[in-house]
Amino acid sequence: MDTSNLINLGLLILTALGFALTVWQAFDARASRDKAQKASRDAAEHETAALAAARRSASAAELSAQEQRRSADALERQAAIAEASAYPSEKWLVEPLGDASIDQKWKVTNQTGGDVTSVTVGTPNGYDEQWIKPDSEAPIDLARNESTYFTFLHRHTSPTSATIWIFWTPADGSQQRQFVKSIP
Repeated sequence: MDTSNLINLGLLILTALGFALTVWQAFDARASRDKAQKASRDAAEHETAALAAARRSASAAELSAQEQRRSADALERQAAIAEASAYPSEKWLVEPLGDASIDQKWKVTNQTGGDVTSVTVGTPNGYDEQWIKPDSEAPIDLARNESTYFTFLHRHTSPTSATIWIFWTPADGSQQRQFVKSIP
């Protein structure tokens, strides 16, 4: 073999090796591209799944917040009920309308929560009755938050305080009730 054939043979072998290397690189590039596409699809699926999980988590957090709000509201109502039951409620508001230097007018307001009948204002068994003078001696009817009046007479011999009794019957006709209050 002469030299030119050897050079051609060497070039042929180098070309074949270059071709084989190019084919191998093409297959490797295709495999890498396929892996990248699969990874991209997997990432998109994971992103979709993560987004769905985040939405479920947000929805669950919102439901939890609503339940906690409901629970807090119920707890506040229970606290209000407990507080209201801890202190006896005033069924009647008794308040002075003038100064106590001489005959002092007092206002008695129905706070029973309903209309009442047969309301009388007086003193226990007539004790100190000369000092407490209701505007109406006869029993009267009062609507909710309506008022009646009496006068506490102040003289040199009058007591500094008095106990008043308020008797009433609820509008439903149930048993007569009584409210007692000491006034200065």
